[in-house]
Amino acid sequence: MNKWLMIIVLTIFSASMLFSFYRIYLIYKPTMTTLQEIENYTNPAFDEVPKKRITLIIPGTRQEQMELVEQEALASAEALDVHLDVKKTLNETAQEIVKEMEVAISSKTDGIILYGVDDLNVRQVINKAIKKGIAVITIGNDVPHSLRKTYVGSNHQFSGKIMANTIMEKLDHKGSVGIIGDYQTSFMNTHRLLGINQSFQEYPSIEVIYPLASNQDRIWTAPDQTNEVLNQYPAIDAFIVLNSNDVSKVVSTIKSRVNKQKHLIYSFDATEEVLQLMKESEVEVALAHDYQQIGAKSMDLMTQWLAADELPLPMERYTSIHMVDELDSNDGDAHE
Repeated sequence: MNKWLMIIVLTIFSASMLFSFYRIYLIYKPTMTTLQEIENYTNPAFDEVPKKRITLIIPGTRQEQMELVEQEALASAEALDVHLDVKKTLNETAQEIVKEMEVAISSKTDGIILYGVDDLNVRQVINKAIKKGIAVITIGNDVPHSLRKTYVGSNHQFSGKIMANTIMEKLDHKGSVGIIGDYQTSFMNTHRLLGINQSFQEYPSIEVIYPLASNQDRIWTAPDQTNEVLNQYPAIDAFIVLNSNDVSKVVSTIKSRVNKQKHLIYSFDATEEVLQLMKESEVEVALAHDYQQIGAKSMDLMTQWLAADELPLPMERYTSIHMVDELDSNDGDAHE
């Protein structure tokens, strides 16, 4: 009897102890699991740094050239692991650029890459972005008197010298040359013209003719300017067309004249349309710009600035340019 009683008591005691240990396990299991989870847990808020956001603002009117910039910028964004928003303005007016800049500033983008217009309102909105901590880089057409961090694109003054030297060799350093385009307000064109004049002034036998440019009273189109020059100088030797979009208009205007005298035409850009006119012997020489390099280099410099790496940035980072003649156009060599 005592033996069985002892067995029952030990059984009850063992069961009670097991139950007590089980309750302790249940109480402390969540704490133990939580500690383990904390040890192994990776907080995405700390480990996944949000991608930097960059806004690229380019004119829709320069579709062929800007597509090359956009494609290379997007490829660079992927390689550099940043987010790129591409915005295209309806035209190249200061009003359109300011509108897109204001939207980008409101979105709290980290940086803006901008095809600029050297206008007071554009300078002010660039400065506004800088003061809010948003870096701005200009491409293609600079806004030099703003607080922009750097400019990426062709050296337009140097390209003007190249163009002038090419023409002087063709004309044997004597003759007459007409300038077609907006040479008064565009930073790009005024600096092209500055380079042209620096080269031509060494040769007084070269006469440079400037038709009336657009002003607040009247807009002078490329055909208007071409006709004005031909009316006053029917034997003019050559035309320099500052904007590639105007080249075909100049060619058509010359061909519509009664006097079918041959005039040499030089373009500051080697678009597909210009290259086709070159194949048809309507255009003598064009200047090619490396738009892919502009897209890639501007993205590199923007990410460099945002990472505070190797600062300050250079005030300008010039990209390559080269001349294209009829032989190159037949080979399809539009860009290096």
